[in-house]
Amino acid sequence: EMLENLMRQILDDREYKIISQRYSDEPKFLEEISKEMKISKARVQQIEHRGMRKLYHNPEIRKIWKEFYG
Repeated sequence: EMLENLMRQILDDREYKIISQRYSDEPKFLEEISKEMKISKARVQQIEHRGMRKLYHNPEIRKIWKEFYG
């Protein structure tokens, strides 16, 4: 829950929606998300990549990652 709240602070709404759908317990395919959001699969990938880059470079996320995975 702490990680989810932090992700909501870091990511914009579309980034959060796409990343949470792609990496959930029941992940969705690019095609499913693109149809749902009415954007191309390439655009879904771009938004996902931008969001993942934000998460990767965030010091708070990196700290949690290190604590969790050592």
